[in-house]
Amino acid sequence: MVGAGVASGEITITLPPLHPSQKLIDNDPARFKVIIIGRRWGKTTYGVRKCVKYALMTGYTYWWIGPTFPVAQIGWRMLKRLAWQINTVSPVEIREADMSIIFKNGGTITIKSAVNPDSLRGEKLGGAVMDEFAQIPEVTWTEVIGPSLADLKGWCDFVGTPKGKNWGYQLYQRAKDRPEWAAFQLPTAVTEDGTADTPVIASNNPFVDIDEMERQRLEMSPETFAQEWLADFGASQYLVYPEVNSEFHEWRGPVPEFISYHGGMDFGGDTIGAHKSATVIAGLTKKDELITIAAFLQSGPNIAERQYNWTWEQELKLADMCRELKRPYYGTIYRADKSQMVGIQFMQQSGLKVFKTKGGPDSVNEGIELLHRRLKLRPDNGANEQDKGKLRPRLFWLKGVPWVGDALMSYRYPEPHNDGRMESKNPLKVDDDMVDAIRYMVEGVDRGPIGDPMQMYQNLVPRIG
Repeated sequence: MVGAGVASGEITITLPPLHPSQKLIDNDPARFKVIIIGRRWGKTTYGVRKCVKYALMTGYTYWWIGPTFPVAQIGWRMLKRLAWQINTVSPVEIREADMSIIFKNGGTITIKSAVNPDSLRGEKLGGAVMDEFAQIPEVTWTEVIGPSLADLKGWCDFVGTPKGKNWGYQLYQRAKDRPEWAAFQLPTAVTEDGTADTPVIASNNPFVDIDEMERQRLEMSPETFAQEWLADFGASQYLVYPEVNSEFHEWRGPVPEFISYHGGMDFGGDTIGAHKSATVIAGLTKKDELITIAAFLQSGPNIAERQYNWTWEQELKLADMCRELKRPYYGTIYRADKSQMVGIQFMQQSGLKVFKTKGGPDSVNEGIELLHRRLKLRPDNGANEQDKGKLRPRLFWLKGVPWVGDALMSYRYPEPHNDGRMESKNPLKVDDDMVDAIRYMVEGVDRGPIGDPMQMYQNLVPRIG
């Protein structure tokens, strides 16, 4: 129950009850709490309830922040339901336009999205909840929200499921030993031995059915269940690209004009159990955005011929499209692993512009770093005035293009042995065909032209003689 000062005197408002693991966190006195939880733990209810509680008590401003607008909308629906209930006891102003509510004592709660961190600057806050914080850029906390709490010595709760060994994981580790901080790791599902290999026997959220979680365990991969339901960092901290998020990296708007086309190829075998063959094709925009528009991933008999036919079909489609749009089309420039010269030469003989990658002892990690740079969210300073400052990556996949997003989100490093020894510093060679093709493509764009310039540009640049 929360007391709030209003004109008619002190009133009592009853907030929704917390389940036991939520109470454990709510009762902790730490100013900053890093809360790693499983799916359906009740983080939205917990976070919105806490903001309402403190706004009623203090009259200050509190923010509930989601990584994207769709996530923010979930928080807004929960906040409105609470506001309607409170309005029967004490007047509440509900502002749909900016997703905020104002109590009679002046206490304000606003639902925010972290898509544009610069838009969050300047407010003096009594507290904040950062929902799915590992998906929010770190600068949102260090440069925006953190300073906003200084004047009132406000609090902040960081809540979310594990999303790889990114800044969220590092914050969780630091919170264990820092004054005024606390770290929590609370799975939603409880299994017999704490792993995804044994049945679900209990729930840390009494409102989530145990049988339903067991069904999820049987349908999901052990790694996914451990991350989503057991709040297990071990299932996600070895992801190569933990920053990949379809909310940011899936291109959902109109297809823009491309200034050039680029691709990557990985050649598999045609025997049972052999690696798959993969091809990706992307367009490059004037703003240096690389958008994957087509992908191929197959294996089995005659795979070289099928990959060849599919690639030429895409070439003809692109040529026809550019002709209709009255734009020049000079063909897609492909890259493939220099160790696969048989496949490269086979494609070259048909007229495709396929060139070998740089290669070298550390080429895999160099290519991974190039992908990280394109996947990283950065302010879009070239956007129109309304969108200026919004965070955007420079590598996308077009909505509906298969395999690309899944490949990037599942690519992993090997886990160390019990003694800490690593088998390899490179990612696992498991289902890596598509992600290899993507890496080759990005290397081709960001490392510059690779190959004989006279061959590459013989149809584009007149001979000098």
